[in-house]
Amino acid sequence: MKKLLCLSTISTILILLSFHAGAQEAEELAIITGHAGTTWGQSVEEVKAIKPDIELISNPNAAPDSTSPLLEKYRVPGEAPIAAFEYRFVNDRLYCVHTLFTEDVYEKLGLEYVEDKIKEKYFKNRKLATALGNAGISIGVFNNGKVIIARYENPKIRDKEEQKAAELRRKDSAEAAETLKIDDLL
Repeated sequence: MKKLLCLSTISTILILLSFHAGAQEAEELAIITGHAGTTWGQSVEEVKAIKPDIELISNPNAAPDSTSPLLEKYRVPGEAPIAAFEYRFVNDRLYCVHTLFTEDVYEKLGLEYVEDKIKEKYFKNRKLATALGNAGISIGVFNNGKVIIARYENPKIRDKEEQKAAELRRKDSAEAAETLKIDDLL
């Protein structure tokens, strides 16, 4: 009877551990589709529905006639040890999230600690690292003074929007050259 109870307990523990490992892997794989409940490519309004306290902090090229992609940066306050999350959009499409850590993290743990944890979480598992590479998801850590920043990015979205803008500029240039008849003057 004791043996049966012991086997039953061990089986239960193994099942629970496998569920936990599966949930952790699912959480790690979620970065391929987005970050913290958001999805790569979502609009500002869609992210606002998930993160209602998001605020615009930078809109560097919002000129009405600009042919450059519209870049916007929004921020959501965090709770220690996270100072804030920054959401970056190109032409109203989410392509990058920065997690900004408090200065305490820099002073008490350091950049290397955060880098090691990111590597352990996302790159130690070959399956996950391969999936990230195949999806084009870029993850890195850097610091700006005493603020450590973890960067999660889907550069394919940004690159696609920049390519659209370049095509628009070429089209506008060709139309302008035709209108001005400048080719004959060169």
